[in-house]
Amino acid sequence: MRGAVQALPLVATDDVALAKAAAAGHPGAATVIWTRFAPLVRRLLRRTLGPGDEVEDHVQETFLRFFRLVGELRDPALLQSYVVGITLRVAREALRRRRLRRWLTLTPSGVLPEAAGVSADPAARAAVLRLYALLDQVDDRSRVLFVLRYIEGLELTEIGRALGCSLATVKRHLARATQRILAGASRDPVLAGYVDAPGGLAERVAGEGRDEGDGRDEGVRRG
Repeated sequence: MRGAVQALPLVATDDVALAKAAAAGHPGAATVIWTRFAPLVRRLLRRTLGPGDEVEDHVQETFLRFFRLVGELRDPALLQSYVVGITLRVAREALRRRRLRRWLTLTPSGVLPEAAGVSADPAARAAVLRLYALLDQVDDRSRVLFVLRYIEGLELTEIGRALGCSLATVKRHLARATQRILAGASRDPVLAGYVDAPGGLAERVAGEGRDEGDGRDEGVRRG
């Protein structure tokens, strides 16, 4: 069986076969998994932690953990959710370390993000900085949920699988997180215009509430 797995053309194979190959120690699996999932991992970390953090170090840590733990993946079909879950654990640990450093040094909310990954438009850049300053004020779970839903655009079911919790739990905690973040953003002179603009966050959240009332869970992907 192992020989059959090793014979697979891994670059073109699906997640199920790729997960099995990785668990079996296929020599080519690591490269294919990195190529397939590194952009997603990098994007999730950057959007969760904010621009300017040591994202590449966290990307490396995510994949080191993945290859150490891949043998524990029970359902190979959930390979992507497994990768996302490990990514989010790394992100939350990074957030806790960041907060600890601030408490110990009594510094303000942190160094301004680097320009990389942030819009060159000064107004948009200012809004991004204010948004992450606001996210710094909420707990890690609220921050992760908000980023996954409204910045990354994951479906609620995807979020539940990645975090290992039920859909009802995701909805409950996301509603609380969103209410708090929306309230803070609406009071911010920079963010308020973005939140209340047509198609802005307030409208998207309201629309999602209507969709949920209809029994639907439509994504908010922005491409």
